[in-house]
Amino acid sequence: MKTTKLYRPVNKVELDLIQGSDWQKFPPRLPEQPIFYPVTNQEYASQITIEWNLPSYNNGFVTEFELESKYLSRFKVEKVGLDHHTELWVQAEELDEFNSEIIGGIKVVEGYHSNKDNAYVFIKEVFKVQDDWAIAFEFLNHNIAFELSESPYLGSNKLKKYLEIPRKIHSDGSLDLKTFIIKLSDSKEMAPFAARTVELLSNKNLEITKDKI
Repeated sequence: MKTTKLYRPVNKVELDLIQGSDWQKFPPRLPEQPIFYPVTNQEYASQITIEWNLPSYNNGFVTEFELESKYLSRFKVEKVGLDHHTELWVQAEELDEFNSEIIGGIKVVEGYHSNKDNAYVFIKEVFKVQDDWAIAFEFLNHNIAFELSESPYLGSNKLKKYLEIPRKIHSDGSLDLKTFIIKLSDSKEMAPFAARTVELLSNKNLEITKDKI
């Protein structure tokens, strides 16, 4: 079966709805939104996110998903600007069927926040290290590397320790170089986060460095 990857820029409100569907579907269109516009390449989705969603909502995300190419052939690829400005026009009443054709769910491949001190992370796993809760996460924007200095927070939770080491999580024993571990301060009673969620990592001293990750 041949599949095709598509991309969709969303804001945090839309992302929360997608996350609430267990990453299986995009939310219904509003009455004033008769068409759903997935785009055909990540470059265009990133451009929309940075130039439109970020200034409009102070945040923006690029989602990626796959559908069977045969199913997608019913939709014409529309060019709306430069050569890479290509998208599909899915009528709102067809969105339920479109969602049902998504293979393997929706994932977030980029995340942006208007405050340069903040960065979005995707939580891959929540587990205990001795008496402390720990989180394995990866930064959503892999084009920028982050280095945490003093007093970082994940949501309202202060990080107890930031470990700049990857986890051995691949079945073949190789290291996942995009995944990092943090420990939370004062979190012995319960895990404050759920796996497979997007959270905001904030730090007034968050430093952005190249080639760190």
